[in-house]
Formats: sequence, C-alpha cells, structure tokens
Amino acid sequence: MKFTALLALIALRAFAQDVHVFTSNGPRAAMEKIYPASEKTVGKKVSSEYNTTTALRKKAEAGDAFDVAVLTNDAIHALIKSGKIAADSKMDFAKAGVGVGYRKGSPKPDISTDAALKKTLLAAKSVTYNEVGASRAFIEQVFAKLGIADQMKAKTVLEAASGQSQVEVGAGKVELVLSLVPEIPPYENVLLAGSFPADLQNYITFSVGVSAKASDPKAARALAKFIADPARASVLKSNNLEPVK
Repeated sequence: MKFTALLALIALRAFAQDVHVFTSNGPRAAMEKIYPASEKTVGKKVSSEYNTTTALRKKAEAGDAFDVAVLTNDAIHALIKSGKIAADSKMDFAKAGVGVGYRKGSPKPDISTDAALKKTLLAAKSVTYNEVGASRAFIEQVFAKLGIADQMKAKTVLEAASGQSQVEVGAGKVELVLSLVPEIPPYENVLLAGSFPADLQNYITFSVGVSAKASDPKAARALAKFIADPARASVLKSNNLEPVK
C-alpha cells in the first residue's frame, strides 16, 4: 500500500513538473507574456532561464537539463546537429534587428541615416555592447562599413554579464548601448533611439526547438507550437520583434 502511494506521488510530481525553457535575451520581453498565456494549452507551468544565446547553448551542450529552447536560429541548428534538440521540432518564429539605446533624460541621438549614425557614434564618449551577444559580430561589421572601426575600439566597453551594457547606460556610466532592439526598452532609464538604417541593418532569427530528452515531450511540443503560432504576432510586434512566417 505504501509502495503504491509512493509510485502515485512520483507520478504526480512528474506530471506537475514545469516545462523548463532556455530563453535567449532577445525575445525575453515577449516570452514573459507568452509563457503564462501558454500554460492552459500546455497543461503545465512554464519556467524559463534567461541568458545570452551563447551561454545557454553552452549549458545545453554540457548536458544541463531543459525541455524547450528559444535561441537564435544558428544555435538551434547547432544543438540539432549535436543531438540535443529533436530535428523535427525546430520552428522559426521571430527576427530582430540591431538598434541604439541611450539614457533617459539625455538628448535623443540621431541614427536615421548612415551619415547620422556615423556622426553619433564618433561623437559619443563611450559605447557598450555584450561581448558574447548574438549581435556583436554584426555591430563590428557596421563599424567597419562606416570606416570607424579603429576609432570605436578606444571608446567601446565590452560587458560579459547579460544586460550589464543596458544597466551601465541607465546608470549614466556609458553613453550608448548597441544591442538587439527588443533588448533595449525593458531596462530602467534606457530609451530606444531607433534601429540601424535599413541598408546597414541585419536581422537575427529566433527559433524554438524541443529537447531530445524533454521530461514531457508532449507538453514541450505543445509549448513550442504555441510560441510559433501566428496568433502570437501581436505580442511579438508589441515587443519589437518581427514575426517570421
């Protein structure tokens, strides 16, 4: 009788276990609204671990447990290749461009054209971005295209911790933050100046995938499908993400 009760308790705990998600910072603001809304459909609570795609990919590769991953397209592909994510579960759902953030109360920087962006960057006393962020390579390519790569090195502050670049700008310690557009507005005292000009812009696609070792594959796939459903378009747009069809 006691043994039967123990088995029932174990089964109940397994059923009640949250669907654990590795979520990149890019779509965080949107996911914080989508996850609670998904729980009725999924049948379980959703808990998320937020960090840079690079950090979360490393955790997945190292064998850390997760049920669903919401990361950049490249990272999801890599995790499929290494057997960490089920190949048939991958769905692209959103993309984000790169923009500029500044401290609330400061004059809004002009980045409306290539020339304006170049002038703003050269005039800034300091700029910051995440050294392992998904947008770093692209940001540095833009510096090169504008012919200011050498000038920017002396005034660039690279931050390793997730969100620290935005925090530094909000505190007035650094003048401008360069990051994916949806990663800028959520931080206190940080305002979005805008996106890079269209001819300089590059988009990073975000995808969802289900762990090959998901604790509850049915619930995990239900969450992935909910995230990628076109019905989420309005939530994505309101949080500076562009839906991917």
